[in-house]
Amino acid sequence: MGLTPAIGGALYAFYVGGTIAIAYDRTSWTFWPFMMILIGGLANNKGVLVGTLLFVTLRKFIIFFKDSLQPYVPFDVVWLDFLLLGVILIAVLLYRPQGIFTEKPTKTISKEGFTDKQKG
Repeated sequence: MGLTPAIGGALYAFYVGGTIAIAYDRTSWTFWPFMMILIGGLANNKGVLVGTLLFVTLRKFIIFFKDSLQPYVPFDVVWLDFLLLGVILIAVLLYRPQGIFTEKPTKTISKEGFTDKQKG
């Protein structure tokens, strides 16, 4: 796990043209990816992809319509995406904690299923 994140970070820095340490806050680098995984379903690649797609779509939708919602909300709209996505996270954890796609059980062989020849 040592070299791969370093290479990924270096490639990202080249892609964006530089890095500023204060630009990386805890919300966008820990909370949002965790929420993407929870929405889609833990331990399921298809669930993570669908959860990420839904999360990014919802977040872009909220950001796009944020200014038009300003007269209707009693607080600064800067916090609107945090509040709405937090409410979505609470709803997912209350009503569908396993995510959209549930983890499929892994088929295993019990110890009683082995014979003396198979045990080696």
